[in-house]
Amino acid sequence: MALSELETVLVAACRGDVSLITDDNWAAVLALAGVHDVAPLVADHLRRSQGEYPHCAQRTTRKENEQEVERLHAVSVIQQGLQEGELNAVLSSLAATPALVFKGPSLSSRYSPAGARLSRDVDLLVRGPDYAPAREALTTLGYRVMDEYDESIQRRQSKDVAFIRQDETGMTWSV
Repeated sequence: MALSELETVLVAACRGDVSLITDDNWAAVLALAGVHDVAPLVADHLRRSQGEYPHCAQRTTRKENEQEVERLHAVSVIQQGLQEGELNAVLSSLAATPALVFKGPSLSSRYSPAGARLSRDVDLLVRGPDYAPAREALTTLGYRVMDEYDESIQRRQSKDVAFIRQDETGMTWSV
C-alpha cells in the first residue's frame, strides 16, 4: 500500500527531514502526527532545524509555526516528566517485589531528547509468584484492573494484565 503525500511528509519528518513541510501542509502534518502519537518527535526535529523550514516563507506563518513547535515541545516535556514521576512512584511501591521495567518512559529519557518520545503506559515484567504482591502494591497506589479485562483469563492466556488509575488531576495512568 502506497503512502499518501501527507503520510510521506510525516514519515520524512519523523526521520528528521522537515524540508517537505510547507505553509500549505503544516497544520495537516501536525494533525496527522498527533493522530499517530508522533507529534513530540516531529516537534523535536523541527526544533533542531532551528526554525529552518525551507518552504515556510511567510513571515507570520513562520513565527506561528515556531510558537506551535515550542508549545508542543513544552507540553511533551511536562508529560514526560509526569510519566517519569509515575514510574518512580510505581517502582517505589514495588520495592520489595522484583520487577523489570521495559519500553516506555524507562527508555524515553535514555535514548531520546527530552519530550521527543512519549508513551501511553508503563510496562513491567513480574514473575508469576510475585504477581500477588505486585498487584497489592499497585492497588495501594489506586490502580485497578481495567474494566474490560478478565484478570484470571488474562493471566492464564496472555500473561498480560492491564492496571489503570485516574489521579486527582484527572490524568489516567496505566501499567
